[in-house]
Amino acid sequence: MNSFIKLSAGVLAISILQPSFASNWRDEGSWTHSGHAPSVLREDELIYSWHVSPHIVPKTATVTSVEWVIPEYRNGARRQDYKICLAINHSIDGNTCHYISDRYGSTNAFNGMAAGAEFVIMGALRGGGTYPVIATHQNTVTVKYK
Repeated sequence: MNSFIKLSAGVLAISILQPSFASNWRDEGSWTHSGHAPSVLREDELIYSWHVSPHIVPKTATVTSVEWVIPEYRNGARRQDYKICLAINHSIDGNTCHYISDRYGSTNAFNGMAAGAEFVIMGALRGGGTYPVIATHQNTVTVKYK
């Protein structure tokens, strides 16, 4: 009888603690979106690549990091300048942009912001090159959240 009570108490303790552990594990996640890069008609044209979160991101989820991959346009432009921005309701606020120095990498500049928001890669090709450029690559954004 005494071992039955100890076993019951142990099962009760595990069942009480387990939902908390499962909740934390389930609330961490990530989403990735790859989209066709925009074609560029002329030098210095501002281009946009929109990346929308899936509907499965919890409303209360916040960003822990954002990663990107932006393949190079191969038109001979000497500079390809980019920034990544968080957009709310399809609107970009200059205060929610982060300048990107590499075509791939990650940042924690958006930590604590809504993980279900849209992210936009904005950029321009500068320093010559041949135009128009028909893009054949995809830009990718990955958002990690908790």
